Amino acid sequence: MSDHITKYGFGFWAASLIETGEFIGFIGIKNVPFTAPFTPAVEIGWRLAFKHWGKGYASEGATACLKYGFETLGLKEIVSLTTVKNIRSRHVMEKIGMHYDPKDDFDHPLLLEEGHPLRRHVLYRLTKNEWSLQQPESGLSVRICKTSEENILAIAFRQKHFFDARGIQDPYTWTFGLENHRHVILQKEDRIIGYAHIQYWPARRAALRIIVIDEMQQHKGYGSYLMRWCEQMLKEDGIQTIHTEAHPEAIRFYERLGYSNMPFDEPDGHPSDEQDISIGKYL
Repeated sequence: MSDHITKYGFGFWAASLIETGEFIGFIGIKNVPFTAPFTPAVEIGWRLAFKHWGKGYASEGATACLKYGFETLGLKEIVSLTTVKNIRSRHVMEKIGMHYDPKDDFDHPLLLEEGHPLRRHVLYRLTKNEWSLQQPESGLSVRICKTSEENILAIAFRQKHFFDARGIQDPYTWTFGLENHRHVILQKEDRIIGYAHIQYWPARRAALRIIVIDEMQQHKGYGSYLMRWCEQMLKEDGIQTIHTEAHPEAIRFYERLGYSNMPFDEPDGHPSDEQDISIGKYL
């Protein structure tokens, strides 16, 4: 670790408690030391003594390392990797804003033994642009519509940016105020630039009914930001799978977020558009 820091100016640094100075492990960023489909890359990682788990130290240190990597080093992307079953580390990765795509799963090249319990790894990613959107100074805020004023603004936004493009009047305004529907707005400063409609289904499932970004604000990462916010909300509510029916032109957007073919199986049995593709994701 010292050699890496000497050579590159960054690495896995020693972590200690502010209160006592006690050494508790390491947190940092370093070059991935092997060849894989995603390399060359810089990874963020941590390893703390067991008695210090669950206290937020890994998230706190990793958040600072992301800031250093993107702002000081000028990195374009930072990755993180761990074994498939290391749920604790994966939760930290998600907490600091990283995202996972099952298509990035890989066999660790330094663990060659077939069937080794640690061989299969997952990869999480975060780009500088995605990280920037997560910062308070980005001016972004997301919230669930709860007041009549928020509902009116959301209805107007989705009519203009979603239903007008289809040449119809919004037929689903009746879903506002229903317990099993969530209407979510994304704001930049004081202006709505995005909207999502989520329906909660039985058996810990949910459906993404609509997601739309202001046409002038598209291709800036706002759609991905809003989707990940909604996914985190659903996970906290105990939802296990999210489903949607995507237009073929939008498939790549969902694939980048880890969505793949999955039956829609709507409980109410409403007909689907023949051109839409049923996809979903395990949360």
